[in-house]
Amino acid sequence: HSIILGIITTVLLIAATVLGLLDMRRQEKNGGIKTDMFNPGLLGHGIGGAVLVVGAVMCCIANIIH
Repeated sequence: HSIILGIITTVLLIAATVLGLLDMRRQEKNGGIKTDMFNPGLLGHGIGGAVLVVGAVMCCIANIIH
């Protein structure tokens, strides 16, 4: 059960990171990345990437301790 949820969460985080990156690239081509207002692409890329990195480190630590 927890393995399935982990896989689903990982897939969703990767999707958020990739979609955010694609949106930022699109914005860059259209005159620059907008930072003066709410930018879901930037938010998705940042949070998704950070949670993936922290989650990977936590998994490595858990496997070493276990």
